[in-house]
Amino acid sequence: MRISRRPVQRHVKGKMNGTEREYYQIYIRPLELTGEVIKCEFETLSLKLGKRCFYNPDFILTMRDESKQVHEVKGGLIRDDARVKYLWACEKYGTQYIFQAWQKKKGLWKQIWN
Repeated sequence: MRISRRPVQRHVKGKMNGTEREYYQIYIRPLELTGEVIKCEFETLSLKLGKRCFYNPDFILTMRDESKQVHEVKGGLIRDDARVKYLWACEKYGTQYIFQAWQKKKGLWKQIWN
């Protein structure tokens, strides 16, 4: 008997997946249009956590008041290392950035890990 496996989709750096694109359209784009967000960058930041260990958040937002926000977007399945790196980055860089993590599960968005 032959078992069919779907190939694992690899992330293409700098290209949004469907979940990230939806989050941008629903949550970030309206804030850009009102001027609350003056700059939105996608996957441009790499935060060093330790020796050869980095956290690369999805979105970096510069707000009207010049504060910086890190937005992490997740789909239904979340790997353990993603959660650990996010929480470690919050602890290490929490004075420089405001962190938010969002998950879309069963069609609904909810804030996680904060």
